[in-house]
Amino acid sequence: MTPLTRRRFLCHAAGAVGGGMVLGRALGEATRERPPNFIVMMADDLSADELGCYGHAEHRTPTLDGLAATGVRFETCYACPICHPSRFMIMTGQYGHHNGVYNFPERRGGPEPGSPEDDIARKRTFAHLLKDAGYATAMVGKWQLSGKIPTLVHEAGFDEYCMWAYRHNLPEGVEHTGTWEGKPDAKTGRYWGPSIVQNGTYRPPKADDYGPDVFTDYAIDFMRRHRDRPFLVYYPMALTHAPHYSTPHTTRTEADRTKHAPENWQANVEYADHITGRLVKALEQLGLRQNTVVFFTGDNGTGGRGKGQPTERGARVPMIVNGPGRVRPTGVCPALVDLSDILPTLAQLAGASVPADRPIDGHSFAHRLAELPGRDREWIYSYIGDRRILRDSRWLLEDNSPLHPGRLYDCGSCRDGSTYRDVTDADAPEVLAARARFAALLAQLPVPVLAEDGPAAALKSRKEAAKAALESASPWTAGALGDASLWRPQGKALRLDAGAGGLRLQTDATGQRGVAVSDGYYHLPEGAKTMRVTASGLTAQTTWMIKLAAREAVRSGGNAFAAHTTESGEAGTFDLPLDPEVLRRPGYPWTLKLGVTGPEGASVRFERIEFLP
Repeated sequence: MTPLTRRRFLCHAAGAVGGGMVLGRALGEATRERPPNFIVMMADDLSADELGCYGHAEHRTPTLDGLAATGVRFETCYACPICHPSRFMIMTGQYGHHNGVYNFPERRGGPEPGSPEDDIARKRTFAHLLKDAGYATAMVGKWQLSGKIPTLVHEAGFDEYCMWAYRHNLPEGVEHTGTWEGKPDAKTGRYWGPSIVQNGTYRPPKADDYGPDVFTDYAIDFMRRHRDRPFLVYYPMALTHAPHYSTPHTTRTEADRTKHAPENWQANVEYADHITGRLVKALEQLGLRQNTVVFFTGDNGTGGRGKGQPTERGARVPMIVNGPGRVRPTGVCPALVDLSDILPTLAQLAGASVPADRPIDGHSFAHRLAELPGRDREWIYSYIGDRRILRDSRWLLEDNSPLHPGRLYDCGSCRDGSTYRDVTDADAPEVLAARARFAALLAQLPVPVLAEDGPAAALKSRKEAAKAALESASPWTAGALGDASLWRPQGKALRLDAGAGGLRLQTDATGQRGVAVSDGYYHLPEGAKTMRVTASGLTAQTTWMIKLAAREAVRSGGNAFAAHTTESGEAGTFDLPLDPEVLRRPGYPWTLKLGVTGPEGASVRFERIEFLP
C-alpha cells in the first residue's frame, strides 16, 4: 500500500468528512487496497426512456440493462434540457446561478461569448479534485467547451485527451482531411472520417475510422497504461447526437456513412450500448472490473423529443452506476439525483474533499452505492435560460421563470409522466402547500429575468397564436385525412393527394423529406391513450413519420413543442401508445404533422388515424 493510499484508508476508517469506500466485509478487504477507478460516460441527446432498462420495448441495450440490474439504476435523474449548461453542471457540481452558465453563448440567457463565465478553465472540476488526490485523468469524446491548444482540455484537470475537434480546435495551419457534416466545410465530422485532436495533435483519419470507436480505443489504452494507479476516464460521448449515420454494425455501402436517416436512430442508441460493453470487457481483461465504478448518464433529452424544452422530458436522463467490488447491486433506486451530484459523489468515493472556497450545489449519492453516510436529497433542479424545472418525490414544476409561473403536476408515485395530473389551476390545500414550498426553493435558485422571448412583437404574436389555438381547436375526426383543405405542405418538397382513401404524400424529384401539417388544431377524444395509424403504399426505401405538436399555454408565451413522434419504414396498421407528454395534457390543442422520407418520388398513404382509449 502506498503512503497516499494508506493515509486515505486511515481517514476512511476514522469517518472523515468526504467519506470513502468503506463497503463492509461483504465486499472484501481487497477492494479497499486503493481508491476506486472511475469511468463517467455521458451520452449526447439521450432521454432515459430510450434504454431497455427504462422501458423501451425495441431498443436492444443489453450492456446497460445488465449494468442496471447488477448495479443501481436511478429512476429520476435530471440534466439541463440543453448540453452546454449540463457540461458545466456535471463537471463543477454547481447550478447556473453559481457557475454562470444557463445556456449556450448568444442564446436566450446564455453567457457572453468568451466571457469568464463561459471559460471552463476558471472553474474547479471533478478532474481537478481527483488529479490532486493522485488520480491519472483523461477525457475522451465531445468537449465543446472553451480552450485553445496547447492548454486545451488540460487546463480543466485532464492529463490526456482524445476529442472530436471543431475547425477552431485544430492546431494552427491544420486542415481536416476527413468528412464534414452538412454542407462541405460546414462542421467537421464526428463519426465516419472524424476530426480528432489528441493531446494537441491532429490525428488524420484512416479510411474506416469511426469516431466513437476511436474514442473508446483511446480510453482502453489509457486504462491499460495507468492500470497500476487510480484513474478517471470522463467520456462525454458523440453518440447519439444527430446526424444519425449508419454504425459499423449497420453500414451496407460507403454512402451510408454520411447519410442522415431516421431509421439509424435505433442503431445509434444500440452502438452507444456496444461501446459501453467494450469498456466493461476491457476492465475485465485488465483485472480492473472489481475496483472500477462506471457511471452512465446523458446531457439532455432526445433531440426532437424533449431536448431544449423546459420540461421533465427535456431534463430526464439515465443514471446507471455499476462496480462489482464497489457498488451494492440494489437495482432500481427511487432517490432523486441530478448531474450536479456527480462531483461530490466522486469525491466521497475517492476520499477527496469537495472545494471549500465555493458553493457546491450537488449532493453525494455515494450512500446509495455503498455503506457510507449520507441521505437522499429532497428535490432536483434543471434550467435553460430563464426557464426552470423543479421536482420532489411527488410534485413537478415545469417551464417556470420569474415572469411565468409554469405548470404544476401531481406525479403521485409515478416517475415516467404516464399518470401525472396537471394541477396548475387547482386550489386544494396540498397543492397550495406544494406551490408555496416550491416558491421558497425557487427564491434560492435565481435565473436571468428576461422579459421578452425575442422582440416584444414576436412574443405577443406567439401568445395570440396560442390563444387562438386554444379557442379554435376542434375535435379530431378520422375523416380529416381525406379533406385536402385541412392540410398544407411544409416546404416545397411535397405533393399532397387527399380523398376517400386518406392522405397520400409524395416527395418531389429532390428526394428530400416532405411534411404535411394540419391546417388547425385538434382536441383528442377524452381518455385517448393510443393512436392507431394505417399506412399503405410505401415505395422502396421509404420512411413515414407522424408527430403531434402543440403550443404551451398562453402564460408561457405560446412556445411550440413536439410531444409525440413515431417513424417507421413499414406498412400496416399500428397501435402507438401516446407519449406521456400528450397524456399529461388532456384537453390540449394538437396539430398533426405527417412526413415521408426516401429516394426520389418516395410515397406513402395514410389511410386512417384514430385515437383510442
